Amino acid sequence: MPVAHRFWQKYGFPLYHFNCRTSVCPIYSSQVAKIGYIVEDIPMNRFAKFKPQKGFGGNPLNRGNWWMMTPSQMEQAIKYGCLNMFKMFKREENVFADYDSVWKGYTRHAGKNGGWYDLCENPPDDWERGEHPGKTIVDFLVENGYKIKVLPDIQNIPEKYHIKWSNPDILINGFLADIKTVESSIVSRLKSAKNQHVSHVILKVPDTFTEDDIEAGFQKFKKDYHTYMNILYIYKNQIFHKIIQV
Repeated sequence: MPVAHRFWQKYGFPLYHFNCRTSVCPIYSSQVAKIGYIVEDIPMNRFAKFKPQKGFGGNPLNRGNWWMMTPSQMEQAIKYGCLNMFKMFKREENVFADYDSVWKGYTRHAGKNGGWYDLCENPPDDWERGEHPGKTIVDFLVENGYKIKVLPDIQNIPEKYHIKWSNPDILINGFLADIKTVESSIVSRLKSAKNQHVSHVILKVPDTFTEDDIEAGFQKFKKDYHTYMNILYIYKNQIFHKIIQV
């Protein structure tokens, strides 16, 4: 059927029921009417008795549940070191499942420009009071459209999987990241993130720093540690992006 046919909007794509053998295959317009590629504009009344089984059909991209990841799946992704690979799907908001359906105990806090953060049911006490240094930074990022899941303390990862793991603070747009507040040294904060084995870091840089101070810190870190680091830094109420790579 044509791509604009009402069937696709009403019923969506296969599978349509348990043990369904239907599949869907897109074709180019140049293939239409050739053997094996007959396109029919079937009237909708022909589908009067067609009813997908509950939970089937629909458009998984619109439903947002095609590639949702449960907490246990996330732990397995940590084990195998592939958690950040899920960013390739370009659906960061759905990689880590809806807070109210799979990630039980989370609540969503919406911001402007499509941003939000999901908060676990047992956050640090100072988070609820608004005194946690990370909360101010998360609030600012959310107001600028970022999608964030505040991570709980995941226990026993090193013991269970024999890997290094130090509980990064957040997932931001699908990437593990830690939040660092710079007091005197950018290098020391980036080193701390490196020791946590995260390649993404959020830096809050004091307004007293100059742009030259910031760039000098990045260059020294690059020279001393020869590692990749993807940095979002907040400076004078603006967000900047810096990638350090060797």
